[in-house]
Formats: sequence, structure tokens, C-alpha cells
Amino acid sequence: MSTASSTAKVINLTDYSLPQLENLLQTLLAQREQAVSMLNTMKDTNEKAEKAMEALKCMKPGNENKDVLIPVSANIMVPGKVENVDHVYVSIGANYVVEKTVDDANQFFSKQKTMLDASIKSVRSQAMSLEDQLYPVRKMIEIRKLQQQQQQASAK
Repeated sequence: MSTASSTAKVINLTDYSLPQLENLLQTLLAQREQAVSMLNTMKDTNEKAEKAMEALKCMKPGNENKDVLIPVSANIMVPGKVENVDHVYVSIGANYVVEKTVDDANQFFSKQKTMLDASIKSVRSQAMSLEDQLYPVRKMIEIRKLQQQQQQASAK
């Protein structure tokens, strides 16, 4: 019975030409940039989930009929009143909104945070691994360029 393993492929950078090394560097930089972008998006979503959970704490019987400001855009709010403290509308993505009880909404955001925390940890690890791979590639590019310069100087 075979098992799938995720063993890293080891490459010998000395076998690579300067153009191959530069291509590898660009690939690693692009992968790192993508990982950092994903990380930032996940952190932002995680922060929004935390804020939502904090806001849900205000949904209690003593706050019925209280005046609130309702955001309609990033910079515009309109006045409103809390009519129901038992149910809220939750954005679940892709422009879909569902009605949930406050407890269900808390569970939704708690699960979202748990999944995001695990994903953030994984993507952070990937980004750090990519960062670690950049140094030897950059160093080998320097060596190849120096070798090229020395060959050109000795050819003169």
C-alpha cells in the first residue's frame, strides 16, 4: 500500500544557468507575493469576523428600540433603530445574506475564525519557506554574474 507524501524536491542550484536562476527567482518572488496577498486577505477577513462577533454582543434585550447608525458604505451611515435583538442578517459571501439567530451568527463567525486561523498559519509557513528559498537563489545569481564577468575579463 502506498502513501502520498509531501517531500520537498531538492534541486542543485549549481546545475542552473544564469537565465534559469533568474527565471526561478521570478517564480519564487511571484509565489511569495501571492502568498503574502492571500495572507493579507485572510487576516482582513479574520479581523472582520472578530468585529462581527464583538458587535453581536450588543444584541441583547435591553438594546431593543435603541438608536443606531447603519453603515451603507465605507463612509456613509444612516440613522436607524434596533427592532429585533434575536435575529441578524449575515453576509456569507458572493453578495448573499442570510438571516440567522444571534447564537447561530456567533457560531458562524467562530467557525470562520477557526478555519481562517488554520489557513493563516499554513500560508504564513509557505510564505516563510519561499522567503528562505530566495536567499540561496539570489546568492547563486551573484556567483553566476561574477563568473560571467571574470570570463569576459579573461577573454579580453
